[in-house]
Amino acid sequence: MKCVFDGQLKSEDTILMNLYKRVFPKWTYEPFVNAPPSLFINRLTDERSLEYKHHLNRLTRQRKS
Repeated sequence: MKCVFDGQLKSEDTILMNLYKRVFPKWTYEPFVNAPPSLFINRLTDERSLEYKHHLNRLTRQRKS
């Protein structure tokens, strides 16, 4: 940092200055973001497929008897 004064500094002079400048990270914007996989939907489809399999098993048992 360069400073310019209008005269020689004395011991009673006070100098104020900022110690740091806050720097924010650059904003990155992606308009298209992939949605995270939903565990709830996967669990529902698994439950439905199991129900469908049980339903098919019942139908085949009924036809055989």
